[in-house]
Amino acid sequence: MYSTEELPLQDRQDFWNPLYTSFCRTICEKYKVEGEAVIRRAVGSVGYWQGEQQRRDYERSGISTDLNAFFQSGRGAVCDPRSVATTYTQTREVRLWDQFTCPMSNYWKANNAEAYSLFYCEEYMKSFLSGYTGGKGQFHLSMTLSDKRDMCCQFAAYLRPANLDAQQRCTAFEKKAVPEGAASISFADYMQEKAVLLCVFIWKELDEAFGKEGAQLYANALRRFEKESEAMLEDIAFRRGIPCDRRLLESAFPFSLREPSTLWDRLSAEEACALFMKTVAAPLAARYDKAAACAE
Repeated sequence: MYSTEELPLQDRQDFWNPLYTSFCRTICEKYKVEGEAVIRRAVGSVGYWQGEQQRRDYERSGISTDLNAFFQSGRGAVCDPRSVATTYTQTREVRLWDQFTCPMSNYWKANNAEAYSLFYCEEYMKSFLSGYTGGKGQFHLSMTLSDKRDMCCQFAAYLRPANLDAQQRCTAFEKKAVPEGAASISFADYMQEKAVLLCVFIWKELDEAFGKEGAQLYANALRRFEKESEAMLEDIAFRRGIPCDRRLLESAFPFSLREPSTLWDRLSAEEACALFMKTVAAPLAARYDKAAACAE
């Protein structure tokens, strides 16, 4: 049983899953090989950006950028309440762990989208760690839950001092440790950041690969996502016995519907943002504003 505080966090992850899968389906239905490459590059860019941002945050605070810091606080520490993992080794240089449950894997299995899981699993964490370590860290994935033969995702991460120059070793291992009890980015903020980043980098990759046709694929995927979002909201409300209204939408959805995140502008993705707001945010907001007015 999950608490009322945990349910909205789960919802944000659950909306991210069809966002990603809508992009995968729409792009790969048109361009199977080239589409996979586009998605992999975009997912890698999402991870790299988040890892690099975490490293910069630590450097500004004078915190060592070792693996302990990565997994103790910040973006590396956030976790869906439904995830179950066992960590076998955790040091400043090495982390070995298995993950036995994953809400993303559950979604992909339930929606016949296991193939798209590999695009994500093989690119995201590897790039996340690369951005955090300036390309010096190593990441290995040896099993995945999306493979019917495997019972877990098996991960290994390394940051070896011998692979770093003197300045990098100082930054990674000779600064202060993460203060005990240091706050991580909230899971809600992390998911909002990750959702916007996915849209931004998919847009950029589609534009570079396919030009105007890429913009059309982006719009088509967003329309698909908007329809799935409506169905998901109705299902969440029905299962919990609550109104399907604007309050539920704002607590569950990983995007701001009225004032878009400043991250769109920071990454020079104003056109992608405008299309998202027109295709997804505006229809959902109008639908549930109307529902609220009718209820009154």
